[in-house]
Amino acid sequence: MKTEDLIQLNADLQTKLTKVNEEYYGDLLVYVRTMSFLRDEQQTEEVLLSILQDILDAQKSDITAEEYFGKNPKEFADEILQQLSVNLIDTGKLVIYAIGAYFLFSALPSLINPTTAFDLGTFFVTGIYVGFFSVAALWLLGKSIYQSQRLFKVTAALLGALLFIGGIALSMRISTSLKVYFNGLLGSVVILIIALIIGYILSKQADKKLWLPFVPVLSTSALLGILSRVPIFSNFFDFSTQQGKIVLIITLSIALFLQFILLFWIGRKSKQVK
Repeated sequence: MKTEDLIQLNADLQTKLTKVNEEYYGDLLVYVRTMSFLRDEQQTEEVLLSILQDILDAQKSDITAEEYFGKNPKEFADEILQQLSVNLIDTGKLVIYAIGAYFLFSALPSLINPTTAFDLGTFFVTGIYVGFFSVAALWLLGKSIYQSQRLFKVTAALLGALLFIGGIALSMRISTSLKVYFNGLLGSVVILIIALIIGYILSKQADKKLWLPFVPVLSTSALLGILSRVPIFSNFFDFSTQQGKIVLIITLSIALFLQFILLFWIGRKSKQVK
């Protein structure tokens, strides 16, 4: 069974847990997943699914997860983590996804507006920081799960916020001469490649409803970027002019409104399922 299928099956089976067991297993799940960023993802999901099935079997006999696995789930989870195989490839995927998301965020103005430059030097420097931040954020999240001390949780949240703000400040302070313009055919090709990659990644997600709300904004941004580079539409979609700015604001506002509607709809559907 593929990793995506294991995750989906895990999510489906969790709906059968009692409230007490759901809380116990939920913390265990988040802790193991966040602290296993250097471990094999497939193996991690197989172990988590096996634990869930054990809890469900015990639940039929009115035995809680705490009674079955003990009152110290962190110690139990740490034993699981020690048994998992190291897999740096899966860790690399996580870092690449984080850097890819940052690229999309930082390059979006350049992709939509052909006259806006993209600073490659800033991207490379900040991209290294983003890779570090993604791993650090996971570690902080995992460490906070079984920490009852409020001070630790507040400190972890503040440190995470400082790291995030530090990344934004770094990208704003650094400026290099390695600037490129995604204009003309080059820009259109880059947009199409990015759209295909995002489409492929989203198609592989187990729960596509989580990503559905972002489709209007992403697809609209891609369409605006391509139309602004087509000669017949370039005057109308010239975002350096007042008319172009108005078109950009109205179009993206509609896309954001659709995103809000989809988020609201998915939220209601989720509540109905529960």
